[in-house]
Amino acid sequence: MGTRAIIAVKENENDKDFATFYRQYDGYPKGLGKELLKYIQNKKVVNGFTSGDKFHETFNGIGDFCASLVAYFKKDIGNFYIEKTDTRNSGEEYIYTIIIKEGEPIKLICYDVYQNETFEMTTSENNKEDKNEDN
Repeated sequence: MGTRAIIAVKENENDKDFATFYRQYDGYPKGLGKELLKYIQNKKVVNGFTSGDKFHETFNGIGDFCASLVAYFKKDIGNFYIEKTDTRNSGEEYIYTIIIKEGEPIKLICYDVYQNETFEMTTSENNKEDKNEDN
């Protein structure tokens, strides 16, 4: 059985989801968490791009980020799904919240459902990346 996870993309931490995704397998921090962290690392969000901006380095707003996220993760049938906004209680063990604000670094927060713990994932710390790895 896989480690299920929800990915919620928001403009502010307390907002409703702009978009919600479901990952069936490898949802633990060392799997999906590291993949998400790698994907958002050194990226920027703008409102209007220039000819100097590069694909997968710059996102023209939150909608462009979400479309790019689907393109990045969807490689085969199953495993990665677009869900109804604010979907929860799908058997997920982790909920990742990605905060997208124009002109600010993209923020990744992980909530461990079973441990009832929330922590921000950053590139400068391990932040429980080795915790609860699928066997």
